[in-house]
Amino acid sequence: MIRYGYALLLAAAFGAVSLAVNYQRANRQPALFLEAFGDSFGKYGLRSFAALSHLKAADLCLANAASLGARNPDAAGTAKAIAARNFKRAADIVDTLDLPEQAESLRARAAALIPQDRAVQVGILANRARQDDVDARERLYRLAFRENHPDALVAVAHMLFAQGMEPDAESILRHTVRKHPGHVEARLSLSEVLIERGEMAAAAEQASEAIQLTSDPKTRARAWSLLASSGSPVDFHQRMSVQVRDLLARYGVTAAALLLYILAILWPSLCGLARRCATRAPQPLTV
Repeated sequence: MIRYGYALLLAAAFGAVSLAVNYQRANRQPALFLEAFGDSFGKYGLRSFAALSHLKAADLCLANAASLGARNPDAAGTAKAIAARNFKRAADIVDTLDLPEQAESLRARAAALIPQDRAVQVGILANRARQDDVDARERLYRLAFRENHPDALVAVAHMLFAQGMEPDAESILRHTVRKHPGHVEARLSLSEVLIERGEMAAAAEQASEAIQLTSDPKTRARAWSLLASSGSPVDFHQRMSVQVRDLLARYGVTAAALLLYILAILWPSLCGLARRCATRAPQPLTV
């Protein structure tokens, strides 16, 4: 019991340190803290709260960039980049709320902050193309097939898939994965198309590759869902190994040392429990 008490005390101390660190981060970087809140709200389906959190984070970053001004142009540029990222995330959420005009406006604000960000421009063109904007569709096709831009290729594949042209969408996505093997969205989209076409083994392969390529929790949850939808058994040990790898990558040796320390504390009790269970095992009947 004393060992269990030490383990609980250690876990409580670790949690208190984590809360203190997060509190200090919130005081120093409120925009990043709001961005994390937005991601958490989105994870649990609270889309309106998620969009508002990202918008508030973007506003704080813009105010910070304006206050820095010419005194620190590098820091101002970083603040603008974070604001653009939050505008883009808010636009993606607003898109799911069936508000295309507001989503386009947010993407335009993001593009104005970082004009060279092609991913934002592709999102704006794809949104306009879905609204039957002929010029936007031509520009999107030009980016996809002349410049071989992966985001544009995936956007075109989504449009073709929505129109029922599944073979063409699959062909474009296979080309994208072949030319850009590290593009996670292309692999996930290809997995979705393959599931619709009944090619479950190939869909499971693409979802598994996406899991190895991303560390984003929402993207990885989507990949696990596709892997399960393809009929492939989701290996619990494989999933845990991926999560442990992410834990070590995020927190380094500290987490590993903590886990080993707790295991060392509990190991004698676990061995004693195993011995007691072994001695209580039923003995074979003798005649």
